[in-house]
Amino acid sequence: MRLVGRPRTALVAALAGAALALAAACGGGDGNAAPANRTPAAKAVAPTPTATPAANAATPVPERAPGPATPSATRGAVAPATAAAGAPPEGVTILTTLRQLIAAHGEPRAASFARLRIPRIGVDAPVGVDTVGDDAQMEVPFNPVEITWYDLSAFPGLGGAPGGGENAIFSAHVDYLGRVPYADGAFYRGKGVFANLDHLGPGDVIEVFYRGQMLRYQVKWRRSVNAVSGNWGEIWSAAVPVDSITLYTCGGLFDAGSRNYADRVVVRAERM
Repeated sequence: MRLVGRPRTALVAALAGAALALAAACGGGDGNAAPANRTPAAKAVAPTPTATPAANAATPVPERAPGPATPSATRGAVAPATAAAGAPPEGVTILTTLRQLIAAHGEPRAASFARLRIPRIGVDAPVGVDTVGDDAQMEVPFNPVEITWYDLSAFPGLGGAPGGGENAIFSAHVDYLGRVPYADGAFYRGKGVFANLDHLGPGDVIEVFYRGQMLRYQVKWRRSVNAVSGNWGEIWSAAVPVDSITLYTCGGLFDAGSRNYADRVVVRAERM
């Protein structure tokens, strides 16, 4: 669904439809949901319109949402390793920390788009790319180590590149359970790179190393947003007053049956 060249009225309608398909894939729970070949993820439940249509009319952009869940023992807790959840075959070694995984298998070579550092929560991770095509499908983050930047250039009014004056969208797993494709199929059960995203607050600094430059951003707000009813169109809007980045991961209650979280932890930061 390429939107370039359509009249504004048609664009508004098309974006409203795209909002349903651009429901954000979640960065948590069962790692087996992350396809080994980076093929598009299945469509998430379509978000419903929010109570602020005026804002969406001014900046008509799609919504994006990950799915629901049962209570985790703690925020960002790792999903139970049951057979249904993709428990490893008997005798397979389970890696349980990112440090172990990286020591054994390094970082994914494909994640060469940028590097993102968040000193406050100890993040120093490579960034890979998910180019969202005309089918409007956004993939789950590819593995527990890397961060995903979503290339939404096929959808005017959404997202942007780091440092480009718009709103660069990044996602990563809060936790992960399953085989790790880039690591020779090693089995991982532990925290993801955005496990502590909910510890960030106003004033914290995020550094993005991109195309030979270090871009520094300062957190303005952190919110817990419902996966289905959140105003994702506004959150992903490229129409921001200052060059911005938006980071998100899973949060809220975890449903062991569907392997989805109810909410998303969303962090917005502006260029310093």
